[in-house]
Amino acid sequence: MSVFIECELFMKPDELEKRQKRLQEQCDEKVILLPAGFRVSRPNVLYECDRRACKTCNPDCHNTHDIEHAVNFVRSQFGGFIEQR
Repeated sequence: MSVFIECELFMKPDELEKRQKRLQEQCDEKVILLPAGFRVSRPNVLYECDRRACKTCNPDCHNTHDIEHAVNFVRSQFGGFIEQR
């Protein structure tokens, strides 16, 4: 698994590499420091909807892209989402 860190500061490539190496020394996972302006893309996933994601719910639609409105997921104490069966 890799840890992606989105940098908000504009840095020269050599400075970015130095900081990535320093971060890597403190982490067991592979660290990837993304330059300013680069973002990690999110997968295009459909979840079963809790029927509260839209202002007007379409009775034929049962899906959402928003995990916060997914039926089988709850937010963990650390801010991530955990699937519950």
